[in-house]
Amino acid sequence: MRKLYITGCMLAIILGLYSAHLHGMEEFIPMPEYVESTAIVHEVGPRTVNQLTSKGTDQDVTYEGEPRRIMGVWQSSVETLLALGVGDRMIAAIGVPDSKYIAEEYREAYEKIPYKSMEIPDVETTLLWEPDLLVGWYSTFQKNNWKSTDFWAQRGIHSYISRASYKQSKRTVEGEYQYILDLGAIVNREERAQALVNRTKRAVAEARSYGEAQHTKDTVLILENSGRQYRVYDKETLAGNMLEEIGGHLISEAGQTINAEELIHLNPSVIFLVLVEEDYERQDELIDNLYKNPTLQHVDAIRNHRVHGVPLFMVYSAGTRIHDGLNLMIHGLYPNFTGGIHE
Repeated sequence: MRKLYITGCMLAIILGLYSAHLHGMEEFIPMPEYVESTAIVHEVGPRTVNQLTSKGTDQDVTYEGEPRRIMGVWQSSVETLLALGVGDRMIAAIGVPDSKYIAEEYREAYEKIPYKSMEIPDVETTLLWEPDLLVGWYSTFQKNNWKSTDFWAQRGIHSYISRASYKQSKRTVEGEYQYILDLGAIVNREERAQALVNRTKRAVAEARSYGEAQHTKDTVLILENSGRQYRVYDKETLAGNMLEEIGGHLISEAGQTINAEELIHLNPSVIFLVLVEEDYERQDELIDNLYKNPTLQHVDAIRNHRVHGVPLFMVYSAGTRIHDGLNLMIHGLYPNFTGGIHE
């Protein structure tokens, strides 16, 4: 009897400590208010999407109804969901360093999302918030973050991984189009998704036709600062594929990294400088450093001031922001182009 009493006391203490732990988490990471959007006005039918699992395999997942408590991780997920018009159903937006990096047309909707942070809530907190859809990258659904897609499926919670974030996937413009279409099907906004894809396809086709008509011979390197060297984005990267889609000539002789001497030898006509998160606010400074570098004054892109910055979120697992990344590339490559990517 005494043993039972002691066991019961210990259990009560453990439960009390766990309850306090959860309460502490709620104070550190406030529980979002329940998000209940306006009455559903879209016809809802089952949609089947072929998607990636956290094991790197493909799986057909059928969605019924519309998700109403969505959590998005990293900027591509958040902005694509906002662009699809389901911001009022998002309870969390994670991984956006500042609202100023959200496209202006979606900024107001972003600000209304109850929970915004750079930190992914732990699994226990996420379960407390009762989401019905989790959208993120491959790394999001690993054991050190949100566990596996199977873990969530077993609890009746859908999850979706951006294919471009998986290292063995091809990173292409077409892949980003499919990402937008997939998310459109999942949240039951297929017409909106198709419209987003079509506007970018039209602009790309127009820019490519313009380039072909101009018979441009400009050569391009896409670089990222890496200490005293530069990381090279080749045709296997999304950035490289974007350039080729608009008719650009990407220099193929470069390796994975190059130094100043190799940059001089390659002599690109145009340089696109990829800006990582900590450099978003330093674009002018970094480009000016290149222009003032005495070693590089015989590089055509430096001499003619044809270096253009492009944020990483527009050229890596970009989602709808691929539109803006292409816009920067098109007008950097074709300075006299006046086509319709501004839609």
